[in-house]
Amino acid sequence: MATYGSWLAVKRYLTICKHLYPPPWVWDTPTMSPTPTPISKLIPWITMNLGMITILISTIILILHKIIGGSPNDPDFHHGVALVWGIVTATSIIGTAISHFLASLNLEFCWWLGAGHNLSQRVNTRKFKQKRWTNWKSDYIGIAMHLMIGTLLLGSSVGFIYPIVRHGDPCFFIFRTAGLAPRAWWVKLLRSVIQGSIFVHGSLVYLGAMLPVWVGLSLLIKLIQSLSHPKNSRGSGPVKEYLNDKLIYDQLQILMFEGNKLVYYIAPIGFMMGMTLCILLGSVVVAVDQLPIGIKLECCLMWIGACTATQVLFPFAAAVSKGSEQARKFWKVKKNQLLKWERKDVKCWRRIVVDVGPFFGIVNSTATTFLYHTMDNTAELIIWLKFNYSGSTG
Repeated sequence: MATYGSWLAVKRYLTICKHLYPPPWVWDTPTMSPTPTPISKLIPWITMNLGMITILISTIILILHKIIGGSPNDPDFHHGVALVWGIVTATSIIGTAISHFLASLNLEFCWWLGAGHNLSQRVNTRKFKQKRWTNWKSDYIGIAMHLMIGTLLLGSSVGFIYPIVRHGDPCFFIFRTAGLAPRAWWVKLLRSVIQGSIFVHGSLVYLGAMLPVWVGLSLLIKLIQSLSHPKNSRGSGPVKEYLNDKLIYDQLQILMFEGNKLVYYIAPIGFMMGMTLCILLGSVVVAVDQLPIGIKLECCLMWIGACTATQVLFPFAAAVSKGSEQARKFWKVKKNQLLKWERKDVKCWRRIVVDVGPFFGIVNSTATTFLYHTMDNTAELIIWLKFNYSGSTG
């Protein structure tokens, strides 16, 4: 199966969750379909969500407190701490939104993934017996998914390490406000456990939403490629497959319509917050001198992983639109060999596009545009931080 790498990544993610606590959905091996997790088994997941929301609210309150002017001479507060708070806030907002998305649309999401998998299996028996048409792109998606799992789990270790070596985490100021000694060894250990657990849960939340999206994208590309035909095909050979291609294309349009509805709100949020996270991570690596080299290295790896993921994801999403357009053009060229009702029917094929909410569809230039704005804003933030920090110390 061409999408084996994608499903293997999902299987390994669920294996990790099995040793911790169940996510909102699991993969049912006997029926080969996603299944919502019973609410009784989601208590640990919900508890960690509440912890993430608590950190988010506390971080926002701390940031507002500093903006208003509370404790202006605080020796524990500097621009590096502000960036840490910004990263925590951005990641918490994304994680909270994705958690709500998983909880509120769990049944619809499982239906979509199961329907796509079943359609892919039916197409696989008919179209993919020839090696010439195997979906090699899906294997790259599987590799990217495995890299994303490793990157996020590696980045989670920052949550355990940072409270021990530095004092910029939100829990430090929360405990200090509560009257505890945040530099005491047992409080450091408690801060490390709390922050690390939240980071691990955040990674599981992201993976729980991202991996099925990547699998769904892999399925869409596979189905789109099943409509491909050799450029030199002629005669009645490919024309006999018109009804089969029409059936696949119609179901693809339904899947894409429902898929775009599912991510109508989360896609724009993920797009903007993903860019924000890349900008903040890049700025931390270059502009913050107080961070230990180990944490800087991990932030650098997280930044590389996030940027690489977007640069891999966008071209594949654009390939869905490109493939659907090629399928439409193929049958429009062959319209003279079709029946009259079939020629009219081809005109009704609508282009299939992966949408980012109501704003735009993903095309070939989206990856370049995303990278350009990310790098441009990162450079501006680095210059601003260096200028203001140098001015304040001089």
